[in-house]
Amino acid sequence: PFCNLDPRNTDREDLIGEGKFDFLLEQYRELGFKGLGELCPNLPWDDPRMLNLLGSCERVGFPVTFHTISPEYITYGVYDELGLPGLETVLKKFPELKIFGHSAAFWSEISGDLTKEEKDFYPSGPVVEGGAITRLMRKYPNLYGDLSGGSGLFALQRDPDHAWRFIDEFQDRLMFGMDCCSTTTVLDHVEWLTQARDDGNITEAAFEKIMWKNINEALDLNLDGEIENE
Repeated sequence: PFCNLDPRNTDREDLIGEGKFDFLLEQYRELGFKGLGELCPNLPWDDPRMLNLLGSCERVGFPVTFHTISPEYITYGVYDELGLPGLETVLKKFPELKIFGHSAAFWSEISGDLTKEEKDFYPSGPVVEGGAITRLMRKYPNLYGDLSGGSGLFALQRDPDHAWRFIDEFQDRLMFGMDCCSTTTVLDHVEWLTQARDDGNITEAAFEKIMWKNINEALDLNLDGEIENE
């Protein structure tokens, strides 16, 4: 399980300032929680309250899953601009903090021709080299790609040829997920990734890393991949 805290709790003076979230996260850690998220307050990445919370996550050892959105788009999510400059700020400031990229406004940045009008949605067509995600993942080893939801899956499905290269390069930091539990949501992550493996488009090793080994290592779960049949 992941926990969640809202850094906008400025009515509590004991949560204002560097390190003030440490004791709360430490309690969650003692109870068995493994990270924080989905982090989605309507604040920019460099807001002091956000930086305080992220700094505490780094110290406590909690990875963070986030949802991002453009400031002018009215919905939940951490505010960021085209090219993800805010995300880069925190990747640089907190090098030991594992950050799991998620949401349409994150995964749309896989393509270098992204426009401001497309950023918060699901752009279609071939992926153009030079996307912010590739640049940031090459530069910052603490950035991971959470493939859950339609956003992560569609970023790969829109251009399979690019997807095979992307998976090969970042196979150690891409992670399977479904985003939410619902009997009405149809997401074919398992089927698509399994077919990609069976067709030889991705290796068995990459498939296993994405499906469980990467998150096993990132969260120190100590799983061995074996399922016992009762």
